[in-house]
Amino acid sequence: MTVIRLLYRDELEGNRQVICDWLTANHIDPCDVDPAWVSIETYAGSKIIRWKAIKRTVEGRALVDPDDPNRHWVVECHNSLIVELDLPLSARPAPRTAGGLA
Repeated sequence: MTVIRLLYRDELEGNRQVICDWLTANHIDPCDVDPAWVSIETYAGSKIIRWKAIKRTVEGRALVDPDDPNRHWVVECHNSLIVELDLPLSARPAPRTAGGLA
């Protein structure tokens, strides 16, 4: 795998609507994405999106990480990149301290 672009929390949260629309266009529910990071990578000649998904109960509540009760339980996921991200590298916002993607 080769990382093409790595988006960290500040960039994800500072461009929330653009990121949420892009994730949705790529068949990823923004509510399920842990806002720590999302990456765009190449794998076996194809572009993929890699992120950590928040594990949920059948009712939709986020599960607590059994190893760290202060965090959500997450699993690493990837999808094929269908729609490119239209966000220039210069779109990095000022740091923020709280919030989520959706």
